[in-house]
Amino acid sequence: MNTQLSFSVICFLFISLPHFTEAEKLKPMVDFRDKLGDPSKALTPEIFKPEGTLWLDHTSGYLVPKYLYYDQHPEYFALRLNGQRIPKTTRDSYIHLCLSHPEVVRIATERLLGWIRLQPDKTYFCVTQGDGLDWCQCENCRKMDIQPGNYSDRLLQFVNKLARVVQAEFPDKILLTAAYCGTDVAPVKGKPEKNVWVMYAPYWGLALSEVHPLTHPVNAEALAQFNAWLKVAPENMAIYDYNLNYCPSWDAMAEKIKYYADKGIRGVWFCGEPMNFRDLFHHVVREKMMKDPNQDPEKLKQDFVRSNYGPAAPYVLEYLTLVKERLEKGYPRGIHNRHMPLNFYTDDQVGERCRLLFEKMIAACAGQPALEKKFVAEKELFLKDWAAAETSERARLEYQPTEPEKVPGGLRFPATAFSGGKGPEKQSWYCEPRIAMVIYAAKGPYPSRLETSFSLEESLASKPARLKVEGQDADKDLPPPTPIRITLNGRIIFEGPCGFVKRGWSWRTFEIPAGVLQAGKNTLEIVNTMDSRRLDHYWFSLAEAQLLFEPERRK
Repeated sequence: MNTQLSFSVICFLFISLPHFTEAEKLKPMVDFRDKLGDPSKALTPEIFKPEGTLWLDHTSGYLVPKYLYYDQHPEYFALRLNGQRIPKTTRDSYIHLCLSHPEVVRIATERLLGWIRLQPDKTYFCVTQGDGLDWCQCENCRKMDIQPGNYSDRLLQFVNKLARVVQAEFPDKILLTAAYCGTDVAPVKGKPEKNVWVMYAPYWGLALSEVHPLTHPVNAEALAQFNAWLKVAPENMAIYDYNLNYCPSWDAMAEKIKYYADKGIRGVWFCGEPMNFRDLFHHVVREKMMKDPNQDPEKLKQDFVRSNYGPAAPYVLEYLTLVKERLEKGYPRGIHNRHMPLNFYTDDQVGERCRLLFEKMIAACAGQPALEKKFVAEKELFLKDWAAAETSERARLEYQPTEPEKVPGGLRFPATAFSGGKGPEKQSWYCEPRIAMVIYAAKGPYPSRLETSFSLEESLASKPARLKVEGQDADKDLPPPTPIRITLNGRIIFEGPCGFVKRGWSWRTFEIPAGVLQAGKNTLEIVNTMDSRRLDHYWFSLAEAQLLFEPERRK
């Protein structure tokens, strides 16, 4: 296991975990802020300033800038599923390139070398795809894929070409690339060059909780992917981990550092850091565990609290123990969740018990303004998150679906006419904005079932009809279509792959034989039948449905 690690804070938190030699183990920790290359300060920095969307961790927009090449060469940029290139309005951090194009490779290589020459004091340079899912779908790019929809081999072919050129001129530089959003699955054949580190991201939908270790059952999908990447590149792996918003993750992150170090991970990039007890996180995770992962994080935590929180220390330790015990029983918090789950607060009256402990912390620090101010702020963060959880649950309980709308020839059911799913909410990720309801895989933490009811007169109930649905499939390219089951009054009218497009809206029509509908109340149900916990791969989104009795007009 590594015995000394280094850390840094940039706009997110980047922590470097190099494999130190025996001599290097004696050196103090190094602030990595001075070791990471910044593309916004490399070649042509002026072209990126007006928009200001070039990030440190998604750098395709720097390697082939849209400002210099899009107008004359749109073919340098990714081709979407709909046959159109990504628009020039795409933010720099979301730019995806046509990685098979020889000119893209040439330009990216030249701009990367220029970047390194301008920043000779830097060691690490990100060569990554844009954020999101806009992988190029042109024929030549798809030929680079060994497994359709898995873009890891494609990305490594591109990055390795640049890495070999960099190695020849700058043998001490390291390129960082990403196993994320299309490259999260390990490559079939590719391996990174020795000067390339792959940052695996246990992202939303795979890692279902950022307040639990990667080895916790709720993060099993992410752990499996991580282990697969380790087999491919055991000496070249890093981690891009998440620690966002109000997140009692001190224990989980300390555990992760021990685990990552034991697995030989080369670096950790924390996207964000917890808002609550941030000083505790800094001390235990960044200053101590990163220096020596063999230390006992519980002892570090207790020592820090007793040394820094004065008379409030006993109550802080009681609070931290209560939170730790609570999380050992579950209560996952996903990366993009807006708050902890409500039952984290309500079960065993933990929320109220914590609130009273915060009151005791504040009272114990009377006459010590700095500490009193700190614990007032910590209490407010705690109560704000609890209130947000209550608000979400209240909205769910109070939600009442709207009535279906009469339209010529039948009924229209907007997303708001359904209950049971996640929503209704605006959906605009790679699609025209719609108010939609989403259902997720059957074993996951989100709803997997939609339902709506409607009444019919006897004259219509005996007729055959058509159910038209506007929806879309999950946005990832690797998995098969999401399977769904549609029933009317308990009778299955469709079961199988949903058949809707990805990253856009499409319509499907399902025939309803005579005798399925009935006079009076009818119930329509749509169920996601995928036997999985994953949130990112297997979801189905519905914008509206129509029940029509007139025959469909042929064009």
